Amino acid sequence: MTRLNMLDLRAMAQRSFGGLLAVLMLLMLVGCPSVMTTNQVEQVNKFAKTAEAYGPLPGDVLRTYADQKWALDLVDMSTLEPDDAAELFKLSSESRQEMYQEAAQVDQSLAVLNTYASLLKTLTASDYTEATGKEAQRFGEAIDTGVVKYNELSGSSVSSFGSIAASAVQAIGGMYIRHKQGKALKAAVTNAEKSVNQLLKESMELMEPYGADDKHFVALRSSLQTSLIPLTDSWNSAGEPVPLDVVEWFREQYLSSYQGSKLAKLSYDAAKKYQAAHEKLVEAVEVKENLVEIIGSVEAFASDVEAALALKKQMEK
Repeated sequence: MTRLNMLDLRAMAQRSFGGLLAVLMLLMLVGCPSVMTTNQVEQVNKFAKTAEAYGPLPGDVLRTYADQKWALDLVDMSTLEPDDAAELFKLSSESRQEMYQEAAQVDQSLAVLNTYASLLKTLTASDYTEATGKEAQRFGEAIDTGVVKYNELSGSSVSSFGSIAASAVQAIGGMYIRHKQGKALKAAVTNAEKSVNQLLKESMELMEPYGADDKHFVALRSSLQTSLIPLTDSWNSAGEPVPLDVVEWFREQYLSSYQGSKLAKLSYDAAKKYQAAHEKLVEAVEVKENLVEIIGSVEAFASDVEAALALKKQMEK
């Protein structure tokens, strides 16, 4: 055999071995549980986008009630003696400020969860690169900063989870990058589970008096009716009809109270479905057979959020 033939044979063998190695790597990655399926990616993205859309709603529930109660108290002050009006102003101001502080706490909780949602979207990006990996790490750092701020506002002790989740992100190129994405996503979701549950639980506790039980908004509507009586008596005593703008104001407040009550219930129920969907997400990144359950949970979460956002838009008109 000539030297030329020997070289040709060696080159063919090397190519064959390289091709076989590539095929074996492909089979290993396709069969590896850390590689994300298309359905997994779709459901993680839908969950993350829905979570981001949900973000402002819990705080809006508290502010809606606080503003409506404040507006009614101002009307009541106009019918009181100066000393009584001053006392009501003080109590009402303190109550409104307290509710705004609670709303700020809820806002910060959801800000952390929104950053977490952004991290999940990054970890499922189809065009994942080294730059994407660095972005994921920045989201992880932002989560930890947000948790610290939340604990300061609430006096709580939620565990930081951003850096732990993002530490698994290492873009090293080639086919193997999909495997690393799967591992990073699993690390992010499983490490976040406890803190996500705690953030949602504490936000739900603040929403509960308005979303789980309608008594606050019911009491508000009752107070609206009660407050209109002395005003009506005052104008009637003067032989004058109640001004139409006053009647319209009370009508609008009454309607806003019903809408606020509905928004509170939708937002509270959505928080429960948020929690349930995330629990299914944790299962889905570990066991692909659970995809049917996560699809149902994410759809239920998305449905409540869409309804709440539509109502909020209507209230803002």
